Order: sequence, then C-alpha cells, then structure tokens
Amino acid sequence: MSKYLLIMSRPKQFDDDELLDSLRSTYLELGPTASTQELAQRAGVSEGTLFKRYGTKRKLFMAAMRLPLLEDRDWFVTMLDGVGEGTIESRLVELGRNLHEFVNEVMPLMLLITTNGRLAPSESACLMGDQEEPQPYVLMDRIGKSLELEKERGRVRDIDTRAVASLFVGALFHDFHLRMHFPGFERGDALAYVEHIARTTASLIAVDSEETQRPKPRRTSR
Repeated sequence: MSKYLLIMSRPKQFDDDELLDSLRSTYLELGPTASTQELAQRAGVSEGTLFKRYGTKRKLFMAAMRLPLLEDRDWFVTMLDGVGEGTIESRLVELGRNLHEFVNEVMPLMLLITTNGRLAPSESACLMGDQEEPQPYVLMDRIGKSLELEKERGRVRDIDTRAVASLFVGALFHDFHLRMHFPGFERGDALAYVEHIARTTASLIAVDSEETQRPKPRRTSR
C-alpha cells in the first residue's frame, strides 16, 4: 500500500472543542431531533466516531448543550475588583455589553434544552445548572454585591441593590425574548438598546458628584 493511501485512510483528527462547537451549531439550526448522520456529516466525522466518543444520542446532546459558565468569563470574575473605578454609568454600560453577549449565547441553548422532550427532568436540570445555584441568580447576586459596595462608597443611592440587579438582568433577558418572538418589531440596534438600559439605570441609582461633595445636614437633638 502506498504512503498516499495510508494517509488518506487515516481517520480525521479533531479537537473536542471544535467537535462540540459543530454539534452545538447543528442542534441550534435543526433542533434537538437532528439526526446523528447529519451531525456527523457536518462535523466531518463518522457516526461511529460520535457513538464511540459519547455513547448515546442523549449523552451526545448533553455534551453539546452544556451552558457556558459565568466563572469562565473575565468580566464576571473581576466584577468586584472594579468597584470605585470610573463612573457608575460607564461600569453599567460595559457590564451591559458583556451581558448582552452572554445572554445571546446562553438563551438559545436554554430554549433548546427545554424543548427536548427526550431528556429526563434531572438531565435538563443538570444542563441548566439547576442542581446547584442557577446562573441567573449567581449573576444577580454578583451584580447586587457590586452595587452594594458602590453604595458603601457613596456612589450609589440608598436603594435595594439586589432588586436593581434583578431589574437590570431581567430587562436584558426580556429584550432577547421580544426580539426572538417578534422579529419584525425590533426597536433599533440590540446593543444600542442595552447601552440605553444601562445609562437609564445609572441615571436612577448613581449619586451625583455634587451631591457626594455636599455636606450632610447635622442632626439636632431635641
């Protein structure tokens, strides 16, 4: 057998992340019932390779649909480190941009997981992260903590910071759903709207620079 034929007969080498990215893209396009034949063809591997690697179609789906983790995002890990820097508006705008990217990556996966009727409830919960603390709650807790620290520095008004975090995150998720279900009614660029939400939130919660410098009235004893 020639050296050329030996090279041609070797199975295609692939990277795990590249393979999962291909499987995820196919599921997102075709839905949870995409055939293993189609999944393998688009990934450039054989069906046998998929079953050898993942065992069953259910396990294959679960491997491809695992949600990205907040803990892997630098902006989430370092969120508290930036407390006191810049303005509240600039911080919320930057946070909004990062959240916009994260929500648009995570939400299609979450919707696909919930529509797969072949998964057991425990399997769906595992993929959604519900067996531990769900990521949306982790996210709101971290943002709330960040705003609480800003409040301690006198840069944020005396408000319920956890409630503000919930409103902020909720607005971004809500906008995603509206754009998905009513594609003909988008009101401008999505990222520009996110920045508008961030600036509006900042205008409601940020303490004016003049207000922070203004001496507080003394309490008089009666």
